[in-house]
Amino acid sequence: MCTECVAIQEAMTSSAHKDARAKAQRQYDEHRAMYRGERQAYYRHRELAMQQPEQYLSIIVDGADQSCHKFPRFATKVIPPIIGFASLIAACVTE
Repeated sequence: MCTECVAIQEAMTSSAHKDARAKAQRQYDEHRAMYRGERQAYYRHRELAMQQPEQYLSIIVDGADQSCHKFPRFATKVIPPIIGFASLIAACVTE
């Protein structure tokens, strides 16, 4: 669930006013229609890429946990004490 879904659902459940809840429900329905449309477009593009790989490429990028993208990378998950977690460099991919 994305942050927008959470915010809209919070508005739906926390509001005491019927009109405010109805407005939040409309926002939620519009938001769901938007991301469902995005998924359908991805599925169409993925199918094209599988049918015609020489002409199409389909890639999906999700919101990965940015803490996983720190440098330097070590073979183990244990960071040597001499380096410490604070000295790692964050590498964030943004739009």
